[in-house]
Formats: sequence, structure tokens, C-alpha cells
Amino acid sequence: MSAARNRKAATARGQQTVRQQANHLQNSVQYLVEISVELLDATAAGLVVADGAGRLNVLASTSAQVELLESLQISLPVPSGDASTA
Repeated sequence: MSAARNRKAATARGQQTVRQQANHLQNSVQYLVEISVELLDATAAGLVVADGAGRLNVLASTSAQVELLESLQISLPVPSGDASTA
């Protein structure tokens, strides 16, 4: 096998490993959200995280309706100023 083929095969294996790890992480986060609902006796839950640029993203939710609600909430403009003084 040529060096180029070896590199291509190694890259493909690396990409597959990253996809598997991302899938495992997504499953773990989904489990965390679902178990939180049970432990806290809630009816639904969603998990929102900020990326490196500060943009909020829905990471997991217990239903499509919760995901939509979370998405709508994070799309609203943030009021300026300190809310505690209002």
C-alpha cells in the first residue's frame, strides 16, 4: 500500500473515531437531560450551551416541542442593561 493510501486510510479511521465519540457524547448528554427530568420530577427539559463565540445552541432536549421552545428563547434579543435594576 502506498504512503498516500496509508494516510487516506488513517484519516478515514480517525474521522470514524471522531464520529463515534461525538455520537457517544450526544447520547450521554441526552441521557443526562432525560434522567434530570426523572430526578427533578419535571415534565420536560432542555440543555442549552454557549459556543466559543458566545452563541447559544440547544444541545439536547426531551422532546421536539422543548427543542423548539429553547430555540425560540435563544433567538430572542437580549435586553440591554442589568435586569435586576428594572
